[in-house]
Amino acid sequence: MDRYFYDEIVLFSKTYLNYHFLREKIKLKEEQLRYLNKVEQWIKDYSREEKYKDDTFYWNLIIKKGYKDVATGLEWTDECLQLLEREKRKKRGN
Repeated sequence: MDRYFYDEIVLFSKTYLNYHFLREKIKLKEEQLRYLNKVEQWIKDYSREEKYKDDTFYWNLIIKKGYKDVATGLEWTDECLQLLEREKRKKRGN
């Protein structure tokens, strides 16, 4: 097997595995976002009850952190996908 062909196979394998991992990461973050939306609605529902008024303020702080975590994870994943694509083009000489 010539060196160029071997390098292409290795590059493809690494790229494929990384793309697969990152796409799975996106699915996970989207699932987390759907869950956070549900929890946020539950908090709104509970906030109508007087006995939970104080608690819902703190619950909303936790939800804000969750949204920031998801946003950061999606941003990181998108950046990695772009970098992988750039690296793939560079290795192919384009």
